[in-house]
Amino acid sequence: MSAVYDERGLRRPEWAGGTPLLLPDGQAWWFYEPEPELVEEAGVSAVLWDFGLASDEENVALCDALYKVLGKLVRAETAEQRVSAVVELSWLLLARNYEITPEQYEKVLNVGPISAGLWGRLEGFVVAIEERARGLVPA
Repeated sequence: MSAVYDERGLRRPEWAGGTPLLLPDGQAWWFYEPEPELVEEAGVSAVLWDFGLASDEENVALCDALYKVLGKLVRAETAEQRVSAVVELSWLLLARNYEITPEQYEKVLNVGPISAGLWGRLEGFVVAIEERARGLVPA
């Protein structure tokens, strides 16, 4: 199994580590773990995510994308919809650290079979991000 892309070569200058997962291309790729923060303004609570980027514009774009994908996860009614949302969210968290397109990520995932163990770790990582947000919002 050979690497499709050089993991280190695609790192952004502001690469920040996170959770390493061994993907089917045989390399450990680092999925960023954004920090959720509960913010209250005018009686309204919201969860904001810190992606640790210097650019507010880029941070806001990643936050918007994260909310959309988390919404897809919550609304997923089929296993196929959930798989799609997990892959999309994992790409988003990977893209924080790497200059990688969704198409490139798909190639990395499709180099070899995705083992049940990898899928479990990937889904577990995504669920942990989802639960961190839910834990901040009062029921």
